[in-house]
Amino acid sequence: MVPGEAGIEKRDSCWSQINNSDFDVVIIGGGISGASLFARMAAEGYKTLLIDKGDFGSATSQASGMMIWGGLLYLKSLDFRTVFTLCRDRDTLISQCPSRIRSQYYYYFPLKGGWQFTPLVKGGLDFYRLLGGVRRGRNYIEKNPGEKNLLRSERFRNPLAYEEGMLNFSDCRFVVDLIRQYDSDNAIPLNHLEFNKANYSGTDKRWHMELTDCFAHRTASITSRLVINATGPYCDHVNRIVGIRTPYKHVFSKGVYLTFRRPDSHVHPLIFEMGYNSDVQTFVPWGPVSLWGPTETSVDALDEEITPTAEDVSFLLEQANRNLRHSYEKKDIISFRAGVRALAVPDSYHAHHYPLELSRHYRIYLEKEKNWIAVYGGKFTSGSTLASLVMKKVARVLEPATRPGVAPQELTETQENFMFPGLEAAFPSPEHCSDHEYCLTVDDYLRRRTNISQWSARNGLGRDNENQAAVLEIIKRLPQRPGLVPETALEQYISTTDRLFANLMDQ
Repeated sequence: MVPGEAGIEKRDSCWSQINNSDFDVVIIGGGISGASLFARMAAEGYKTLLIDKGDFGSATSQASGMMIWGGLLYLKSLDFRTVFTLCRDRDTLISQCPSRIRSQYYYYFPLKGGWQFTPLVKGGLDFYRLLGGVRRGRNYIEKNPGEKNLLRSERFRNPLAYEEGMLNFSDCRFVVDLIRQYDSDNAIPLNHLEFNKANYSGTDKRWHMELTDCFAHRTASITSRLVINATGPYCDHVNRIVGIRTPYKHVFSKGVYLTFRRPDSHVHPLIFEMGYNSDVQTFVPWGPVSLWGPTETSVDALDEEITPTAEDVSFLLEQANRNLRHSYEKKDIISFRAGVRALAVPDSYHAHHYPLELSRHYRIYLEKEKNWIAVYGGKFTSGSTLASLVMKKVARVLEPATRPGVAPQELTETQENFMFPGLEAAFPSPEHCSDHEYCLTVDDYLRRRTNISQWSARNGLGRDNENQAAVLEIIKRLPQRPGLVPETALEQYISTTDRLFANLMDQ
């Protein structure tokens, strides 16, 4: 069988289906916001197309700390509305997605000698639980945490235990599975698909769009009654391409995590007070690794590729060695996670604030004369709130759908397990991911359908490229991009990895 044959046949069928078709809604951007809107539009019965120039669940949606939390840090700025909304959305996700999100106690460590003495912190956490409707477990002081041997205990008091949510597998896997649940004849998702042109016609009240398949190098033309720009940090850029002006814009905060080998005693997410800017550092167990971070750095300009810098790495290592007992060095780093938080502000905003001082609220703009909706801001946890806010805007320009809505599908297909050198976990095979999960490239597979590139050193290649043969075997089992042989695809993957790690590790 040709690698990825079933998946390519489905993609070809979808391509034929969309070409010269008219949609109710086109959603640009396949991250958590786009996926949440895709699910809602499909459930409402609208004929919907979801597109992303890269892979689903990439960019910012693949760079979280795996925590589904209710916005505890915004309690310090008295932003009760944000805390209430995020707590509600957190609890909705936990109840609706029990196989993908679990309840999890976190340990919050107050500094010794600081103003955050234990009764005050516990009072704040109790108020946080109250704002969340008392739906999480009781808070308590953990007098003998199992992770005590991991930290410099002379810096901290006994931790406060409080309950949040935690992703079971990964953030990008969550996004892909949400899209898959609503994939149907009238709700079509296509990744690695870019729009080249988009013009609105006042005559037929339609957007006329030209699309390019970045994988198979072909074009298609479609029309749509409504377009939703859910491209996250790239929202302003996409608006400019089509000539849309809004009263909002994004400012950016870059967040970077390092991953280290997980100590055996590391079970709970650990939250450490930094002692300034009301900020924290976290140490989060994730499979065989532990995430340390994040940074919270204002970014003036958004590059096409979001990558950490040598300064990010140095800062995180310094903070890790300040708080954790083990002395970490660059050689201990397994992988990096880097993304930007897109924070919505008025278009006239020119001040400079520490990112945590800005709200994570959505701002939804409707250009009614052209049936264009732009989504600003937001957070991984708050997809359901976004869908409700956008639906209010949709109702102003589209009548209710006459088609029956799509019910979420159970993802029950049998999958073949795949083992990767040096990792004990079993992953879905490359064939399964290409046939059922829109997986087209080696980066799609190693980074977003599995956690291999995050759990194995140097994007899965190994510290000395010892896994090179295993990565080549994966490439051969995935769909073959026209004009690109597997050996060349491997060379490109190695080159990208070498460039990233050389820039960060050799300085």
